[in-house]
Amino acid sequence: MSFYDKVKQGAGQAADKAKRGVSEAQTKNELVTTYELLGKKAYELADKGQLQHEELNDLVTRIRELRQKLEDLQLG
Repeated sequence: MSFYDKVKQGAGQAADKAKRGVSEAQTKNELVTTYELLGKKAYELADKGQLQHEELNDLVTRIRELRQKLEDLQLG
């Protein structure tokens, strides 16, 4: 195998590794976004009383507090 062939092979392997890295990052980003959407939907349902679980109560209360604080800050 010539030096050029080895360089070409190494570059191809590096490109494949980079593609996998990009794909992994995109998948992780989509997973985080989907968790965020799930959390928002769970909050909306819990806030309406359509979803109830004791493990959600503290989080729903904290979100309400933060939303109120943000509203107060925006009103000045």
